[in-house]
Parts: sequence; C-alpha cells; structure tokens
Amino acid sequence: MTAATLIPGKTTEAELWFIAWSAQAVQCDGAYVELGCYQGRTTAAILDAITGVLLSIDNFTYAPPSLGPSNQQTVCKHLGRLAGRWHCAVGDSTEVPAGIAEVAFLFIDTDHRAIVLNAELDAWLPLMQPGSVIVLHDYCDRHPEMAPVIDQRLGGDLNWERIGLEGATIAFRCGGPA
Repeated sequence: MTAATLIPGKTTEAELWFIAWSAQAVQCDGAYVELGCYQGRTTAAILDAITGVLLSIDNFTYAPPSLGPSNQQTVCKHLGRLAGRWHCAVGDSTEVPAGIAEVAFLFIDTDHRAIVLNAELDAWLPLMQPGSVIVLHDYCDRHPEMAPVIDQRLGGDLNWERIGLEGATIAFRCGGPA
C-alpha cells in the first residue's frame, strides 16, 4: 500500500486498505473497473490487491486546487511498475467500453451528483455478476447527493449485501442477479 499512499488524493490510508480488501473479496470472474482514477491513488491500491488487469475510466476534468490537475500521463507516471496491468479509457463513466460484458469489481469515485451516479449505476449494474463487489467513495455528508442514491439503489436491493464501510467508502457484494 506504500505506493498508493505516495500518490496525491483524498482517499485515506484506511480507505485504501478497505478498497484493496474489497477487491480481494470478489467471488466471481469478470472485469475489474474503476470509474474515476484522478492521479492513480486508488488505482495503485486496487492493483496491489489483484493479480489481473484493471480498466480505469476517467474524463480527467476534476482537479481539486490543493492536489493539482490530472491526466493519463500523470497517472502512468504515478503507477510506475503497475502501469502494464492498467488500461485507461479517457471518457464518460456512463459509457461501457466494447468488450466489457461481465464485471467482477467496480469502484466509483467520479462526479458527486445524484444524476451522474444514477446514470453510472444504470450503465454498470446490469453487468455485475453474483459474487461481484461494488465500492463507492464519498458516501458522506460532504457529498449529500451520494448516500440517498446508494442507500436506495444498493442498500435497498435484496440482491446487494453491504460488506463494509470505512470512512467515506462503502462496499456491497452482489448475491443474485443485479
């Protein structure tokens, strides 16, 4: 986890450990996908936890003043030795790239508006397999539109079991058809 903690970002070290644990909690086959990689902090944590390849999708438009801008080249520089196991699609988090039919792990840390999160869930939930895990960052008062959507769409769905919460990061496992 040391590599991840050296990369700029707002995700705490405890949340990074939780995200990594969640990636290892997957009980099915399928793609590992991250929506929103910013500068690669969570990307490195996920890659440290898995043996496969991670697809990150980001439009690279979010740049908190305290952390600076991000782009695909910055993330590649931060990932160093992990870059060969990571593919980046620059684009919209609601558009599923061709070739992705089943998802085993989905991490979401993008736009914090309900309309965007709902569109992401509409696009990606049908691809989640029984035993898959979805992790969402910014489940907190700082982003008040996130929790109601998460509580309704995942917490209120009997096919999804909450498997943990660390700081502002929450995880669910799919127990049946998504």
